[in-house]
Amino acid sequence: MILFSFTLTSCQNQSTEFEWTEKEKEIAKKEISNVAKGIIESAEKVDIQSAIEPYLNSSEFMVVNPDGSIDNYDNFKINGIESFKQFTAYNQTTIKEEYRFLNKDLVLYTWIGKAEIILKTGEKMNFDSYVGTMLFNKLNNKWRITYAHETASPPVIEE
Repeated sequence: MILFSFTLTSCQNQSTEFEWTEKEKEIAKKEISNVAKGIIESAEKVDIQSAIEPYLNSSEFMVVNPDGSIDNYDNFKINGIESFKQFTAYNQTTIKEEYRFLNKDLVLYTWIGKAEIILKTGEKMNFDSYVGTMLFNKLNNKWRITYAHETASPPVIEE
């Protein structure tokens, strides 16, 4: 019974400790949305170095790829560089953004949209549905992605 009371009190204290004001939420939404837009703009310029800058270069980083594979930061970067070598144009369209405020420095962000890739072979790949969920952690006053999970519909290929 004492453990239950302690646990209940602990949970109650934590929930008030990490409450966001509406103003704080709006500021975080704008900052995180701008980071996501920067990633998209860099990808559209086929600039992998700028596109991966917001991802945390750490052994703690993990990404789940659309094919179900899991990469650490180093493999994420290598695979990104190799992918970018395959195409000449990339375009993403944002449909919706979702936010879950977990604590003062941790926000779960979900980007919902679609993507179009033009390969160097001339083929065009359209993804009618593309979703990226990213865990943003505010470190040294910058929002950094510490975890990501991407999923997409099968591409429609045009030749």
